[in-house]
Amino acid sequence: MDMNNLSYLELNEKGLENFENKDYEKALSFFNKALDLDCGNPRAFFNIGKTYFEMKDYMSALSYLEQVPMLDTNEEITSIYKILGKTYMLTGEHIMAISNLSKAMEFDSSDYEIIMDLASINYSKGEIKASITYLKKAIEIRPEEIDLYIKLGDVYNSLNEFNLAIDIYNKILKIDKNNVLAYYNLGKLYSKIKQYEMSVDNLEKATTINPEHSESYFELGNLYIETEQYDSAEKYLKKSLELDPKNTIYYKRLAKLYLNSKQEEKALEILALFEKLSPDDYKSFIDIGDYLIKFDLYDSALDYFNKVVSKNPENYEALSKVAYTYLLMSDPDKAKPVLDKSNELNNKYPFNLYCLGLYHLKTKQIDDSIFYFERTLDMEKNHYEALIELGSVFHHKGMHELAIENFEKALTLDPNSAYSHYYLGMTYIAIGRHDNAVGHFNYAKKLKPSIEKQISDKNLEIYGTAKEQKAHSANKPSPDHTKPDIKMFIDKFKGKL
Repeated sequence: MDMNNLSYLELNEKGLENFENKDYEKALSFFNKALDLDCGNPRAFFNIGKTYFEMKDYMSALSYLEQVPMLDTNEEITSIYKILGKTYMLTGEHIMAISNLSKAMEFDSSDYEIIMDLASINYSKGEIKASITYLKKAIEIRPEEIDLYIKLGDVYNSLNEFNLAIDIYNKILKIDKNNVLAYYNLGKLYSKIKQYEMSVDNLEKATTINPEHSESYFELGNLYIETEQYDSAEKYLKKSLELDPKNTIYYKRLAKLYLNSKQEEKALEILALFEKLSPDDYKSFIDIGDYLIKFDLYDSALDYFNKVVSKNPENYEALSKVAYTYLLMSDPDKAKPVLDKSNELNNKYPFNLYCLGLYHLKTKQIDDSIFYFERTLDMEKNHYEALIELGSVFHHKGMHELAIENFEKALTLDPNSAYSHYYLGMTYIAIGRHDNAVGHFNYAKKLKPSIEKQISDKNLEIYGTAKEQKAHSANKPSPDHTKPDIKMFIDKFKGKL
């Protein structure tokens, strides 16, 4: 077909025909020829712009769409603002996107697609209330569309508005009484608010409707871990793995269950299976190593950290973890060269600075340890471990007010840390504030009953983390005024404790 013999209207018609058939290259050629014949025609600019949009060439789309003057009808004006808004949204220019989509709504307030785009972009900008408003408006237009309720429920969930989210998911069940996703989400929400019976009921309904819904079995496993019913937890986690054997999250959760229940061999077997599925998942390897450390499985933790280092020798996070593990194994000589290398790669990485503080603590360089713990907190003011260690060092040096300040900051980060309450109680003993100590000791014992033995041990030293008390004590004896007679105190207050 010879385009030279066609009029503007014929070229435009052929372009639209090819556009509808998704032959965008051919459509573009007709629209460009039409523009040659009538270079001031706004519809030619608009047609070329929307074609580039469909071809995902957004910058070219904008170059034409921004030149389109206002057209004649509300429908056409809406289309211009709508596609401009979408294009700005896809190029990350959110303010311009919201501006154009809002103008489009002025001409058509019931356009579902515009409303959903505004809900999405406001959510991505953190304008959650605006996002909720648009989602509710979308529901008014399509009250039977379940996906809208799911999105609104998810938004409420993200705001920790659990009861509002529960109401939304229950509305879904009025529309579709067999909606698995609604039962699944209700199960998770009831678990969050500690209504475990309701949680089990909804998750089991989800598995009854869809016996292959692995996520529901996984959440049942998590729930039984939360309620310390480990046999049931194992059963459901295994079932989730049976249904989805490639889901690496399930492997990690089951391994953690085995570690929590002191079945270390089973845990390592599961982790080996995980590793085969994800041999390059370095982030998970570091996460696994961190978790193994909690159970004093230092050699296994080192193995995972070193796997990351062997693949990426400049991964300063993994190097810091290797050094940290050596420090926990009371081997500062092995830790030091690894720390130095990590520090060369990133001398502002908070965890590495924290490890340098531990190294200097281990090697009896107390003032240097304070320097590095304080540098850690300069870089990351809510670094929990640095606060605990710094508080412990200050306690050891007899600087009790500074110790209390750091322990209290740590408690604001984790109010349910038994050892934070324990350390704070010990510091209060050192300055004779026994009544304050009792409250913290009682709370520590409630959180971790095994801590009572440490409270009752008259030879107990406060110095560093609980794991390292003996090592710290050997490194530097405490001055007499920092060693209260713990046994006398316990005897005096045993009725309260």
